[in-house]
Amino acid sequence: MIQIPTPPQPGASEAERLAFDDACRVADLQLRDEALKQNAAAQAHRDRMAAATEANGAALRAVADKTDSLAEQKRAAVIQLLSTQARGNRKPATFVADVQAQVDAVFAVLAGGAA
Repeated sequence: MIQIPTPPQPGASEAERLAFDDACRVADLQLRDEALKQNAAAQAHRDRMAAATEANGAALRAVADKTDSLAEQKRAAVIQLLSTQARGNRKPATFVADVQAQVDAVFAVLAGGAA
């Protein structure tokens, strides 16, 4: 902890005033040192965050590159979501095939409407 010096009382001796000046210089140097340390820590944090952001972006680009188009990504997401819904008494393979057929029909209608 940095000690802030107490100013000398009125009528203090010259030695007490000089000691106060010296203590102020020491406190000033300690404050400057602490500021430099905090600045270095903040810069290290910013560097870590920049590296993490870049890594995140690279990972997202890699995922996007694996899928040919946004439409395929959306189709896969819809199929995944619907495949987790209640299937009644149908077999899982039949249910997933029905979901895929429904999604394909919706995307066909959407593609026809967009043209």
